[in-house]
Amino acid sequence: MDYSIKNDLFVLGTCRGAQVINCFYNGKLEIINNLSHMAKLHTIKLENKKIEVNSYHRYKINESKLPPELEILGICESDNSIEYFKIKNKSIFGIMWHPERKKLIQNKEFNKELIKKIFKIK
Repeated sequence: MDYSIKNDLFVLGTCRGAQVINCFYNGKLEIINNLSHMAKLHTIKLENKKIEVNSYHRYKINESKLPPELEILGICESDNSIEYFKIKNKSIFGIMWHPERKKLIQNKEFNKELIKKIFKIK
C-alpha cells in the first residue's frame, strides 16, 4: 500500500483486499455472527441504483470506526454493511463482492462498467 500511495498507483481490493485497505487506514473489522454474507447473494444500494452481488466473507468493516479517508459508495440493503468504497483523493477502491467468481455472479454488465470506470477504460 505504501508503494502504491507514494507512486499514485491504482488499487482495487476485492473482499479481503478491501478489508486490508480499511485496516491500512486504521479502520476496524468485526465478525458477522450469522452466515448472511457467506456464499449468498444480496442487494447493495449505490448512489442511484441497486444491484445484486455475491458475498463470501465472515468479516465486515466496522461502521462506527471508519477511517476519515474512506468514502462509502455502496452498502448492503439488508444490514447496511459497507460493500463498496474508495479512499478520498486516491485511486484506491474496495469491493466486498467477487466479480471474478462464476458461482453466484450477478450483474455482469455492472461489474464490467465498474471495472471500466475504475480503470478509466472507454
